[in-house]
Amino acid sequence: MFKFHYQVLLLIFLCPVVYCKGLENTLELDLEQARLSRQGQYQVRTQYLSKIGTPVYTNRLILENSPYLLQHAHNPVNWYAWGKEAFDVARRENKPIFLSIGYSTCHWCHVMEAESFDNEEVARILNKYFISIKVDRDLRPDIDDFYIKAALVFSGKAGWPVSSFLTHDSKPFFAASYFSRPDFVDLLEQVQDKWINDHQFLLKSAIEIYQEIQEQQKVASVADTISPSLIDQTIIKILSSEDKRWGGVDHIPKFPRELILMLLLRKLKTVDDFALSREWEFISRELDALLQGGIYDQVAGGFHRYATDKAWRIPHFEKMLFNQALLVDVYTNAWFYSGDNEYKRIVIETLNYVLNEMRSDKACFYSATDADSENKEGKFYLWHDIDIASLFTPGETDFVRKLYGIRQEGNFNHKNILYLPNGLESVAEANDIDYQILLTKIAGIRQKLYQKRAERIPPFKDKKQIVEWSALMISALANSGLVFNTPEYIRVADQCAEAIWQHAINDQGSSSRLIDSNKSSASATLGDYGHYIQAMLTLYDVTDKDIWLTRSHLIYLQAVRMFQDKKSGSFFNTAFDQNEQFFLRNKDVTDNTIASGNSAMLMAMVMLHQRSGQFVKQSQIKEFISYNASTINQNPIAFIAMLAAVDESLQANIKPVKYAAKGNIKIHAEFRQNKKQLTLTLMISNGWHINSTQPLQSNLIPTTVELVYPTTADLTMQYPEGHLKSLSFSQQELSLYEDELKLTGNIVQPVASNYFLINIRLQACNDKMCLPPETVRIAPIYLD
Repeated sequence: MFKFHYQVLLLIFLCPVVYCKGLENTLELDLEQARLSRQGQYQVRTQYLSKIGTPVYTNRLILENSPYLLQHAHNPVNWYAWGKEAFDVARRENKPIFLSIGYSTCHWCHVMEAESFDNEEVARILNKYFISIKVDRDLRPDIDDFYIKAALVFSGKAGWPVSSFLTHDSKPFFAASYFSRPDFVDLLEQVQDKWINDHQFLLKSAIEIYQEIQEQQKVASVADTISPSLIDQTIIKILSSEDKRWGGVDHIPKFPRELILMLLLRKLKTVDDFALSREWEFISRELDALLQGGIYDQVAGGFHRYATDKAWRIPHFEKMLFNQALLVDVYTNAWFYSGDNEYKRIVIETLNYVLNEMRSDKACFYSATDADSENKEGKFYLWHDIDIASLFTPGETDFVRKLYGIRQEGNFNHKNILYLPNGLESVAEANDIDYQILLTKIAGIRQKLYQKRAERIPPFKDKKQIVEWSALMISALANSGLVFNTPEYIRVADQCAEAIWQHAINDQGSSSRLIDSNKSSASATLGDYGHYIQAMLTLYDVTDKDIWLTRSHLIYLQAVRMFQDKKSGSFFNTAFDQNEQFFLRNKDVTDNTIASGNSAMLMAMVMLHQRSGQFVKQSQIKEFISYNASTINQNPIAFIAMLAAVDESLQANIKPVKYAAKGNIKIHAEFRQNKKQLTLTLMISNGWHINSTQPLQSNLIPTTVELVYPTTADLTMQYPEGHLKSLSFSQQELSLYEDELKLTGNIVQPVASNYFLINIRLQACNDKMCLPPETVRIAPIYLD
């Protein structure tokens, strides 16, 4: 840590180069020059300022580009970034390592910084007796994951910031989370005493902790299978954990469990009437509660990270990009089944928030916004009743109070969190007003609230653009663009995918974790590769651009080279790096908020196989599943995304775009409500064909279309005549469909619905062979 005196500053600014040569290679000068070059590019956070307003302290984190690390660049603590230098110094000076892991929008990270890290007394102890390292968990999720597990071993609970003490080979002998300043000082003194007087005890503890975590992360190598019944059993367990009053898993704090909701949505394809199913009851109860709760930003759109109460009304106010992406996907798919107007509204509002406030000039997306503003959690989002009264007429004020649950005395710490006591369709009915007219009225209210709120100091925005998280948003935008017939969403998704290709992928095909690769040396994780492949394949589905299929295959091949364990067919979560200080390269498949790297890669493999059987063989998918099956069978609830990928490999999800004949036939389905018309478009690869509906030979499989759901509807199809053609393997003339085929029909249904299930029966052949007959189940997108 270095203090800069006025004389040093004057020397830097005023002295001729010849007189400054003695300082050119000093760390002090490097740090000060870095600070000066970055003025105005980051927020200086410290209580220690000189009389001219410059920070008194600057440490090595000023050389980093992570917004989180830069937040700590002016702490009096002599921070190091994770790397060889810090560990070499620790060994040379025989000091224990203090490791602090957090992220830029973490409330308790800010609290611990203000109390301890930006405190000279605490810094004096850390600098004298420890080597202190800061890690941004967003850039190094592998490091974060390991030390979170270490904290769980020590105390059974964990959170951010992660506070760990390590040996010189990075093994933890103690790990926990937040400490108040008095507790932290006391802990530092105890660790220092143990390091000097009971060193072997600490080393022994570190080895035991390491072995415990290593044991947890072992994957049973016995070949096994995952039965479809395991998914059913897992769903039963999920349903039994529901909070039947407020929705979601009955646990506080309450997180939206997007992966669980997506697995339940997948299950709906197997039930006769989804609206009566227990799965739909769970899904709709949680989605209704989320959109009405304070966890949803009723003013600007978008979701906060989690709620601290059962009713989803009191959020932890940070917003994460991955939550927006995953919840947009969930609400889009839920609308696809139900046609619920409120679900569509939430998708549109959330994507408006993302495009207006989270999109970068490089076409992709920022990672998060903070919970705090002006050092107070949630201040930006809270309202006094008098704020409302000053914006609206008395009549409007009364309506807004009722609409958003606003009280004069406040509903949260004497202020108000806006939420919907009643759903908007109920509000429309109670006020005898058309739903669409109500939405227009509320749009005006929200605009006034938004403009008033914009006068406040906003929370910090973390402008990192992470490949994995932006890839999730690409998939969400592309899927929503298709389902809601919104080409703009697809265009934005396409631009971001191209930006990743241009700014994160190098000439060798390797990816950085950040899209602006010039700003970070952090390598991509397996999750970055897996989710980017999925995003490109989703774009291939909705744009018909072959480049996305080609590129997804190239990135998959690179992932195999960098991450795959050739012995098992499974993948390591990080690539091999001979200079890495982190000792444990694991193949953990546990899913958390986001699918694990292995789960993401398995889904990517399945999707590639569906679109081209040449790129990924079914045998490779089976080998991957077999290797992980024993581990998953032991505790399937921990592997929700992996189960979804397994389910996709067994029976593809119901979507408006499907594939047949090993990817040689692409099928798109749409239903136009105003004409009651179903259109199926089959794009058949060159050299392939299917039999017409009326083949000339009785032993050939005709192409047919059948309405499966709802059973109350009738489908009348019109089939075109086939092309008459002779092929080398048959002396007889055949009636075939080739190239692009459009099949149309009319659906008549007494009760309006936007969800239909269609079965297409076909057999694909080329000039040399015929594939087995297959039935493709598809659900058309619903167009007004």
